[in-house]
Parts: sequence; C-alpha cells; structure tokens
Amino acid sequence: MRQTFSCSRRSNLHCEQPARVASAPALIRLDQQLTTLLKEHISIAVDLIKAAKAGDKANQQQADTKWRLTKKWDDDVRAFDAVYDHILHMSDALADGIVKQFPDKFGGAASPTTAR
Repeated sequence: MRQTFSCSRRSNLHCEQPARVASAPALIRLDQQLTTLLKEHISIAVDLIKAAKAGDKANQQQADTKWRLTKKWDDDVRAFDAVYDHILHMSDALADGIVKQFPDKFGGAASPTTAR
C-alpha cells in the first residue's frame, strides 16, 4: 500500500514526505540515469530508422545489433519504477491538496488517497 503526502491546506509546498520517498539527490541521480538511457536509445533508434529509410541493410543491421546489445533492461526497469512511484506520490499530493483547498467541490469527504 502506498503512503501519501500530508500537505497544509494553504500550500502544497509545505508537504511532509513519507519516509519511503527517495531523497532529492537520489531522484536526481535516477533522473540523470533515465535521461542518459533515453538519449542512448533514441540515438540508436534514429540510426536504425535512417538506415532503414535509405535501404542500407548493413547499417540497419549494425544499428539493430547495437540496439539489442545496449539494452540495460534491469537498469531501465529500476529507473522507470522509481520515476513512476515518485509520479504517483506527487499526483496523490496534488489531489489531496486540491481536495483540502476546495472540500465543498468534493462533497466534503476525505480524498481517496487519505481514506486508505
């Protein structure tokens, strides 16, 4: 079960983060790793598409082989999972903050994330 942020009614900038949310430096490292992996994969994909469009079978095969060899599946999955989990926590915080600021718009009931 996910933990949610606890935010003040006045501003989401005053949120208390749960202990299991990664620290800012850790998230920055994950973001940098994900960015590096995406740039690498996009660059190879561009080479693959250019070769395919040009009908250059040799370079197409070379790019395809490079694509398969550079896949770091475990790293990709870990980076994606960390970013995805962080995004879910952020969306919970935003939703909770909106519900707390405008309870009359939501029937005055607790938000789904705080009701867990």
